[in-house]
Amino acid sequence: MKLPFYEKATGKIVDNAQANLKVMTAAETMLWQEIRKDKLGVRFRKQHPIDMYILDFYCHRKKMAIEVDSEIRNNPDAKEHDAERSKVLHSIGITILRLSNEEVLKNVKGGLERIGKWLAEN
Repeated sequence: MKLPFYEKATGKIVDNAQANLKVMTAAETMLWQEIRKDKLGVRFRKQHPIDMYILDFYCHRKKMAIEVDSEIRNNPDAKEHDAERSKVLHSIGITILRLSNEEVLKNVKGGLERIGKWLAEN
């Protein structure tokens, strides 16, 4: 299947995505175990490159990204970067659902319910 121009990622982004597969956080690993192999009725890809970004988890069929955010995402520079990143991804039709590391580690069921609700509504 040929990907639209905006889903093509090349060079360093692809290399970084492949490297990220080996160093996923505990929260990312925990969530992956719950959403992999179509467990929610749709297929997710982990550490998926799109354009110049790497999405923690991505469902192509629903154009949905799940980002698992650590505390560092709360600093002003990270918030600014995330806002620009979200703007670009939204402009190409991708919805982003953000979960915190803490939310996943302490209440993965609650995070799965949020994901499931979004999937059911979209």
